[in-house]
Amino acid sequence: MKVKDLKKELNASSPEQLGLKLDELRRSLFMLRLSKKMSRAKDISQFKRLRRSVARVLTFMNR
Repeated sequence: MKVKDLKKELNASSPEQLGLKLDELRRSLFMLRLSKKMSRAKDISQFKRLRRSVARVLTFMNR
């Protein structure tokens, strides 16, 4: 998902939806870390994308 699309989606979301999105992103990041430990992670750039997405959601929640 592109950054502009994500920002539009986050602007239109309610606080409950933002919380669910945050949980989803954190679970994805956890699963990626787990797969890295098991030597199955193929796309390491996903770490950066997921961390930034989590930060964006937290920023929108604090507005």
